[in-house]
Amino acid sequence: MTGVFRYLLGVLTAFLFLGSVCGLLYIFDQGGVVDLKPAVLAGLSRFPGWEEVFEAYLIGSLQLDAVEAKEQLLVEKEQLLAEKEQAVADLRQQMAEKEAEWEAEKRRYELEKKRRQQAGAAGIQGTYVQVSARLLEAMAPEAAGEVLLKMNFETGVAVLSEVDPRKAGKILDAMPPDKSAKYLDKITLPTLP
Repeated sequence: MTGVFRYLLGVLTAFLFLGSVCGLLYIFDQGGVVDLKPAVLAGLSRFPGWEEVFEAYLIGSLQLDAVEAKEQLLVEKEQLLAEKEQAVADLRQQMAEKEAEWEAEKRRYELEKKRRQQAGAAGIQGTYVQVSARLLEAMAPEAAGEVLLKMNFETGVAVLSEVDPRKAGKILDAMPPDKSAKYLDKITLPTLP
């Protein structure tokens, strides 16, 4: 009985040894340390009916390599596309900033142009008023009153305000009372020294 017991222990020890070796090889295969598939499939291809298994594995392996290469190219193209899209977005942002700067500059130009036109018109208007005032001062009060009545009322008020107060009083006396009262309501003559 001890012989049978020893025999069974020997068989059990052999199975444990083979199991531990197979388990260790499986762990190494899963960890990527060794690749057992080609060796196992090459061994299986020696049996009848299994001859094409190893060839199929090799074809599949080549196709897998081709697919991985295509996937790598696709990843590289996607990265390149993303970089180009970012560059286009940056250019659009720069264009938008330049357009905003251009619009701001255009508004500044338009405002400056309008300001200069208004200043020029005011300068021309001011010169016109001063020249008209000097001309009215040089005229006889009756003639000056007639000319003043032919002017636009607002312009006439501005011109009359520029005339020497003594002469303005004489011009207003020469005008019809209702018209002169209208002008007197709008202007205040400075007090005489």
